[in-house]
Amino acid sequence: IADELENKRLYRFADQLRGAGMSMSNNTRPVK
Repeated sequence: IADELENKRLYRFADQLRGAGMSMSNNTRPVK
């Protein structure tokens, strides 16, 4: 169970990182 929780947190963290990177590289147009 702890493993699954860790996976979810890692996944969300990676998703936020990817979103931040995309908005940084594409800040001329909105990313949705």
